[in-house]
Amino acid sequence: MRKMLLCLGMLMIMVVGLFAVGIPHPTYFAIIDTDGNKPIKEPVWTAWLNDNTANSLSNGSAGCLFQHGIVAVQCGTFATWTAGDILHIQIENATPAIADLTLTYAGFDLYSGEIVIPTQTTFAGNVLDTNSVAIAGAELYLNGSIWATADANGNFGPIEIIAETYSFTVAAKGYYELTEEVIVTETTNNLHDFTLTEIPPTSLTFTVENEQSKPIENAEITIEGTDGLWHTDVNGECLIENLAEGSY
Repeated sequence: MRKMLLCLGMLMIMVVGLFAVGIPHPTYFAIIDTDGNKPIKEPVWTAWLNDNTANSLSNGSAGCLFQHGIVAVQCGTFATWTAGDILHIQIENATPAIADLTLTYAGFDLYSGEIVIPTQTTFAGNVLDTNSVAIAGAELYLNGSIWATADANGNFGPIEIIAETYSFTVAAKGYYELTEEVIVTETTNNLHDFTLTEIPPTSLTFTVENEQSKPIENAEITIEGTDGLWHTDVNGECLIENLAEGSY
């Protein structure tokens, strides 16, 4: 009997010790969008204990998952935790910006507040010239980075995006760069056409001479990025016309 009581006592100590160093312990954060629906796509999130932002969990961390509008953070993945620690979770574009939850030794902890993220929608469109001809390969920039590239028919998207106002910049070789403000609504039918104005072609004159400054006739000139081949005349000169503006 004494041996059994002693074993039970040791077991209780071991169990309490496991809680102190952090056994698997899930916490849950329910998320809705501004329409009151559960988002299908997992938002970008980061979680950390107390002020230790250097040791954080995020999308894809061991034991963490997203399902049916709920982010589950597995606190057992942290090196240590204890009851009373504050778990902070920051969800991209959410209100509140950071949600706080005090950990307990219960089976799980559920954040009691409401975390709202903007409704996801889609955005698509075309890039055309002033004659409504598609511009293949046109690039759409958002916040300084390429966000989309038009296909052979000048089309891009549909691409998932948060409903708000954006400033897009569209660029294509031979066309003036365009920056345009677009309001993306929560509808699923956000379509927008960007129209670029062609840069008028220009002309260049080259003169090719030898070391004695004498003209070289029939010298070949090629320009990278074009298919043309030009030759100098008896004066060593060559006129290249209808060249799109740009750097060569």
